[in-house]
Amino acid sequence: GVDFEGGPSLVQASDVPPVELKVVEDENHCALHTANDCTLTVIPADSVWEAAKHWRATNGLEAAGGVKKVAGRFVFDLWGGRYRESRDMLNRSFRYGLTDAAVVWHNWQRWGYDYRLPEIYPPNPQWGNEQELRAMIEDCRKTDVLFALHDNYIDMYPDAEGFSYEREIAFHPDGTPVRAWLNEGREAQSYRFRADRVETWLRPNVTTIRETLAPTAYFIDVWSSIRPYDYWTADGRFVDGVFTRDTWRKQFAWIRETLGNDAPQISESGHDQLIGWLDGAQTNHLRVGKPIPGDHGWSVWDIECEDAERVPWFDFAHHDRFVLHGAGYSSRYEAGLDRRLHGIYSDDYLTTEVLTGHPAMVDQPFGHDVVRKYWLTHELMKSLALQTMTSVDFVGDDLHRQHIRWSGGGEVWVNRGVSDWQLPQHTLPQFGFLARVPTKSGFIVTAISRRDGLIVETASSPEAVYVNGRQEVDSGVRIRPSVESFTSTGRELELVLHWQADELVPDGYRPFIHFVDSEGEIAFQAGFDLTRFQQQQTGRLVMPATATIAESCEIGQRFELRVGMYAPGQGGPRLKLQGPDDGERRIRLGTIELTADANDPIGTRWHPWESQADPYLVRQNPDARIVDFGAVRTSGGCRLVRQDDSL
Repeated sequence: GVDFEGGPSLVQASDVPPVELKVVEDENHCALHTANDCTLTVIPADSVWEAAKHWRATNGLEAAGGVKKVAGRFVFDLWGGRYRESRDMLNRSFRYGLTDAAVVWHNWQRWGYDYRLPEIYPPNPQWGNEQELRAMIEDCRKTDVLFALHDNYIDMYPDAEGFSYEREIAFHPDGTPVRAWLNEGREAQSYRFRADRVETWLRPNVTTIRETLAPTAYFIDVWSSIRPYDYWTADGRFVDGVFTRDTWRKQFAWIRETLGNDAPQISESGHDQLIGWLDGAQTNHLRVGKPIPGDHGWSVWDIECEDAERVPWFDFAHHDRFVLHGAGYSSRYEAGLDRRLHGIYSDDYLTTEVLTGHPAMVDQPFGHDVVRKYWLTHELMKSLALQTMTSVDFVGDDLHRQHIRWSGGGEVWVNRGVSDWQLPQHTLPQFGFLARVPTKSGFIVTAISRRDGLIVETASSPEAVYVNGRQEVDSGVRIRPSVESFTSTGRELELVLHWQADELVPDGYRPFIHFVDSEGEIAFQAGFDLTRFQQQQTGRLVMPATATIAESCEIGQRFELRVGMYAPGQGGPRLKLQGPDDGERRIRLGTIELTADANDPIGTRWHPWESQADPYLVRQNPDARIVDFGAVRTSGGCRLVRQDDSL
């Protein structure tokens, strides 16, 4: 969809996979470009939203058979963990009522994740045995929770049995094979599957999985996050993207029928070329802007523009026939930003889920944040499932203040701007929202709003009330590091750290001292006498340390000192400490700057960390102030559920 200044608004659509969206600003040109035989639809209107409504009503797309079954379900998106322990944690979540849900289990394949594909069965013994995985799936079935296993037919690895460039792999027109995913951790390069060969491998795999593990849903990676591709075979035959798309469609339909009971089919990101065959996908709702330095560039649309904001465009067209989950894998959504403020449990992420009407997604089987996301959002998302959006307004022509109306009479107000938005009975801070949806027995009202100067969460319906004053549940161990002294000679640094331990350092934890570059990556570390540190476990712990600045570090560079504690014998978890956290459980203590003058070829200038408000704590209730919610007064969170016929 595009608005032309001083001209009409247009929606453009193609019934085959488009090749690109081409924008030539100087020519006032913006258009989808396609290949193959196709039908292009162009709809002019006063706004792109009105044009999109016309297209939605006339494009002939219909929901696949599993859409009704998965619509509105909370999603546990799980990438690791042992089968038995994860089963126990899922069952804890179920006891908290988190049962209108689906589990997507990614890392289980025979040789490890993204390795030796398509050899995926039997389950990887690193995470437990097959009986334990089957027991987890069966517990979900008994609780009416869907369970999908991760599969992949985009990548084939040369060490997989049956690999053949001539038979199985797609080629470029110049006769070279198409490289696919590079599994850097195992130095394994995969190659792109020929779409006409997928069935040979997919159907035996799925048949075996049905007979042994019996999942109630299925996840195939990448198919809805990549354009269905053209390719050449080894003998020079051309196969177009329409054939690839239709092959993927056919396989989704076959898996749904093979697993039975309209088993929902799920993929990654989501595009509309598979609607009618694919039931849903796990969103990648990326942001527009400048990427943060580091390995995050591909997760951000680096488009030069005056302003940008996430909008519910895809859901405006397809919410009732294709189910998108969450707002994206957390690392992709935050794309280098602080996970606490922009990750999967943040208000930023939550607000995008509410903006789009997506069922909430979490990346753990159980935990405080897992439960609070369900209690806050689930009744709202269930009430919006299979409805359509009727309008999207930018209030006051502000992209960051959006008002969405729904077909069932529901309304949602979302504030993604930096200043508060005052509504008649609610004040919405940045990343705050208000949703009101009528039901047969009353209204569902859900909000992240400001009350008595604090940002709080509330959700009410005829059946339940949830409130949360946001008292910090995990405020950290009462250990706070600081720098007592800092000296340098050339590239040699000497510092003395203090660890004010108001409680015992937990067994197995030891300090680490990182000097990081502008991208947050470790440039060099400091050494210390661990034996001396371990002699005292509480009180004021004094720890001298030394470091050598690497020769590769140049004059003018700055390096930030960040410290913490971790447990190497327990897999390396970091302890949450007191102080300005960088989002990775490292406390920021100051910055060194490499300098030089005529008398000193290299020097080091120390800049202590300037105390400032932690932007995460600004959104919490660290002082545990009591909040009056009317029926409940609390600094924490609780949920009250109507029992039987009580008033």
